[in-house]
Amino acid sequence: PCERWPGARRPMASSDAPAAACGDNRAASGEDTSRGVPPQPSKASVLPHYLVFPLHRPYASVREDRTNVEVEGDTRLRFMINSRTWRNSWLLQVILTDNGWVRVPAERANWDLWWCAGQANTRAIRELLPSQRVNKFPKSSTLTLKAYLHYTVAEAAGRWGAEHFAFMPETYVLPTELEEFEAARAACDPKQVWIVKPYAAYCGRGIFLLNNTGKLSSEVIEDRAVVSRYLERPYLINGLKFDMRIYVLVTSWHPLVIYLHSNGLVRFATEPYSLDGSLEKRNMHITNYTLNKRSSNFKASAAVDDDGTGSKWTLDALRAHLLADVGEARSQTVWAAVDDLVVKTCLAAEPSMQQSFEKYVPEAVRAQPHAGCFQLFGFDVMLDADLKPWLLEVNLDPALGTDSPLDFKVKSAMLTDALNLIGIEGTGGAAGHFRTPAHAAMENTPRLSPEGVREWRARAQVDGERARSRDGSWRRLLPGPGGDRYAPFFETGRDLNFLDYDP
Repeated sequence: PCERWPGARRPMASSDAPAAACGDNRAASGEDTSRGVPPQPSKASVLPHYLVFPLHRPYASVREDRTNVEVEGDTRLRFMINSRTWRNSWLLQVILTDNGWVRVPAERANWDLWWCAGQANTRAIRELLPSQRVNKFPKSSTLTLKAYLHYTVAEAAGRWGAEHFAFMPETYVLPTELEEFEAARAACDPKQVWIVKPYAAYCGRGIFLLNNTGKLSSEVIEDRAVVSRYLERPYLINGLKFDMRIYVLVTSWHPLVIYLHSNGLVRFATEPYSLDGSLEKRNMHITNYTLNKRSSNFKASAAVDDDGTGSKWTLDALRAHLLADVGEARSQTVWAAVDDLVVKTCLAAEPSMQQSFEKYVPEAVRAQPHAGCFQLFGFDVMLDADLKPWLLEVNLDPALGTDSPLDFKVKSAMLTDALNLIGIEGTGGAAGHFRTPAHAAMENTPRLSPEGVREWRARAQVDGERARSRDGSWRRLLPGPGGDRYAPFFETGRDLNFLDYDP
C-alpha cells in the first residue's frame, strides 16, 4: 500500500521502480480540513504529490558521470542545470537521477526543477510556470555581492539601530567610500590591519591584507574593492584560524521562512596564526578552502572517522570541540548568536528581496502553496577570541563539490533533506516515493475570500514545509520559538509573518 503523510520512510526498492501515488481522500471521507479551508471535492488524480528523496545509497562510493543523462518519457520528472562546472553539480545530479529524474538540456523549457548556477535571469523568472521550481530568488545579489551585503546590513542598522546589526566588521566599498575609508584609517591605531577583497571575486582570489599605513594601488581602487577591518583576534584551534560554512535555506520572503542545516563545514588555514610581519602569508590569514587545499600543510580527511583532526571538519566536530573547551553554557550562547546573525541578515534583505519577488515572479506562481523559488545560501562566519560570531559573506552558490568523505556526509544529507523540505510537486511516474500534501490544490478552495486564500497559501507552504522537514536535518529559525522578538524589524504590512503556523 502507498504511504500516507506522515508515514515512516522506507528504503527504495532495489529495482528503483516507481511507487504508486496516493490520493488525498479526506474530503470524500467527510474529514474536516484545518485552518478554515472548506471540505474539498475528491480530485485524487489531479492533486499534487510531494516526492520523497530517500538517502538510499552511500554516495561516497559513487563515481559515475551523470552530466549527459537524458531519457525521454512524459512520466519522468525533468531537471535542468546550467552549471558549466561538472564537479559542483555532480552530487545533486546523482541524487536526482537516483530518484528517477532525468536531465534536459538548458535550451529546453519542459523542466520541473531548474538548478541555476549564478544569478537567475529575471526574464527566465518571468516565464516560470506554476508547476516549475527554481533554486534562486530574483536579485539575490542583495545578499551575495559583498558590496551589496554591506549596504543591506548597514541600511538595516541605520533604520533599526546599529546595536541590533553589529555582526559585520566595519566595511567600506571602494571607490565609492574611499574618503570615508581614509578618514577611518586616520583615526585608527597605526597597527590596525585591513582585509581587501575584490568586488565580485570568489575562491579567495585577489584577497590581501593591508597595514593601516599601507597604500592601495589605483588598479585595486578602480577595479572596485571591499575593505573591512581585519579580525585580529580570532578564536583559534590548534593555533589555526578557521571559518564556518553555514547552510541556510530560504523558501519565502513574505512570510519570511528561514531554515538552517544542523551540520556544515569548518575550513582551516594551514599555517599557525600570527600578526608579526606575516601579512603576506595567505595560508595563515585566509581560510578559503580552495586556497588552502593546495598548501603542503593541508591535512585531508581520508574517512568520516577523521572528522575533527584535519584541515576540514564538520560543524558537529566543532560543536564537540567548543563544548569541551568552553562548556555548555557558552557553547549554547555561540550557536544562539549564529542563529540570530542569520535571521537578522535575512531580515535586512527582506524588503528588497520581497520587492523583486513581486516584480519578477508571475502572479500564477505566487498564488501556489509554494513560492516557486527557493534558495540555498552559504553563510561564512568566523568566531573571534571572545566567541562572538562575525558574518564575512553570503555565498550565492555554496560549493557542492565533494573532495572528501566529510563533504559527502554533509552535502548529500543537506541536499536530500532540502529537496524533501521544499516539496517538489509531481503527478506520478517518478521513481521516488510520494507524500500527499497537507492541503489540497488552491483551485479547490473557491469558498474562501481573497484574504482567506492568501492566508491559506501561506499556511499551506509554511506548515507543509515544516511537516516535511521533521524527517531531516533542517531546523526552522523563522517562524520559530522566540520569533516575536524580530517583529519590530519587519516592514509594515508584513502580516503573513504573524499567523499561527505549526511550531
